[in-house]
Amino acid sequence: MFSFFQNIYFYIFLVLILLVFFGILRWLFLKKYNKPSEKYAKLEKKYSELKTDSEKELTRVNYILETYRKKIDWANHEKKQNPVNSSQTKEVETDLQLKSLISQKEELEVEKEKFAEKNKKLWQQSLAIHKEKERIDLLKKDIERKHNEVTDSIRYAQKIQTALLPSKEVLNKVLPNHFIYWNPRDIVSGDFYWMRQIESKLVIAAADCTGHGVPGAFMSMLGISFLNETVQINSLDAAQILENMRILVKQSLSQTKESQTKDGMDMSLCIVDFNNKKLQFSGANNPLYMLRNGELIVTKAVKNPIGIYAKERNFENTEFDLLSGDVFYIFSDGYPDQFGGADGRKFGYTAFKDLILKANSQKIPLSEQEDFFRKTFFNWKDTINLSGKPSKQVDDVLVIGFQIE
Repeated sequence: MFSFFQNIYFYIFLVLILLVFFGILRWLFLKKYNKPSEKYAKLEKKYSELKTDSEKELTRVNYILETYRKKIDWANHEKKQNPVNSSQTKEVETDLQLKSLISQKEELEVEKEKFAEKNKKLWQQSLAIHKEKERIDLLKKDIERKHNEVTDSIRYAQKIQTALLPSKEVLNKVLPNHFIYWNPRDIVSGDFYWMRQIESKLVIAAADCTGHGVPGAFMSMLGISFLNETVQINSLDAAQILENMRILVKQSLSQTKESQTKDGMDMSLCIVDFNNKKLQFSGANNPLYMLRNGELIVTKAVKNPIGIYAKERNFENTEFDLLSGDVFYIFSDGYPDQFGGADGRKFGYTAFKDLILKANSQKIPLSEQEDFFRKTFFNWKDTINLSGKPSKQVDDVLVIGFQIE
């Protein structure tokens, strides 16, 4: 009987050794690959399955031992009840011990083989994951290098684009009371502003080209070039400038009614006559807002882009006599079209008009309105919406406000 319990302890010890062995393997493996990543989550799952299997097998062995214990108890009970048949009971007891040990040994051998097979598969998966990780790391480095190269090129393009825009020094000299809020979505922008003084007149434009990022920036280069070519001393008529721009865009992009290229630009263009205190406006899709005596007056644009269009209309001029205190706003659609707020809706033109009126009612100087418009834009955009995330910027943004003194 003593030797029998020694055998029981041996098999229990064997199971514990197996659990400790696989525990050590698991610890060593986790120590080597303890880098949380979704790509390698399967490895942790396999270890969890192995641990669960080990616990199940230990439970199975305990169940076998408990069954055997019950049989011994039954044999002892029979022995007490029938002392005469104690010899027979001993034989039955010995037979049960032998069968139980053989059964336990066979089951433990099977479980040992299962553990060995699982361990082999686990190490194969470990090697495969390690190789895949090395491959992904190489790809990641290559992608990062290419991304940095492209980003560096775009940032250099941003310097070129910024150099083509009117400088702050020139703007402050010609138009002292103004602000420009220019916020590209993707480093470079499809929105641009342009200005030129010719004798006693000042031409100022805010344009929104098709697309944003690099494609929009290419179109903005064309727009700047065409304005430089079109705006001359003998052709200072806002509507005619837009008509000439439309011709140049259609020619340069080979646009016809049959062509698939619909690229172009929207524009608000103003010509300020300092001598006669007048302002002439013409718009391609984009309007002009004039703030006069606390009232916001909207001058609509012709609903045509500068480029090919199915129903082309001639651009039109609108003239104003300038009064002291008049403030003018020209802009792209990027600000009103920005999604944000708690319900993730567009800012909208009504809220945009209210924002201009708010800046006036609070008597915010034009020189400080750039910061006012910027903060409002980001507060709107960065508000956590119903999806639990802030909204992304959807387009380039351009807002220009100026006052003629």
